[in-house]
Amino acid sequence: MAFPVYSQTPQSFLDAETNRTAASAVGANWAWSRGYTGKGATILIMDSGIDTQSKEFAGRIKYSIDYTGTGLQDKVGHGTHVAGIAAAANNGTGTQGIAYDANIAVAKITNTTSSSMQLAQKALVWAGQYNDIVVANL
Repeated sequence: MAFPVYSQTPQSFLDAETNRTAASAVGANWAWSRGYTGKGATILIMDSGIDTQSKEFAGRIKYSIDYTGTGLQDKVGHGTHVAGIAAAANNGTGTQGIAYDANIAVAKITNTTSSSMQLAQKALVWAGQYNDIVVANL
């Protein structure tokens, strides 16, 4: 069995996109240099939705549910920002997430700046049906 070989030089992962984000501040480049990019995992974002048109998440919104009845599109911006910190693409533009290869599950539990713990609990129960969701953020 052949295993992928990753750069063992964390500095090789520091570029302009990475340096504009929290990724360099938390030393994510050390994990990336060992192949830990989020690939194969899904991150649950329980928040105000997500910018469904953003190139940062293109093709990686794997599961979604809207508990607000207002649609998945983020009108507040907070959910998109949080999703970006977690998993924005490594595409050379904009921002880059810590787990840039991860898929995203979105549970829209608010369309304002506050949220309901009851809806967050409901979202966690919903997420329990998917075995690839490895972390949840509220």
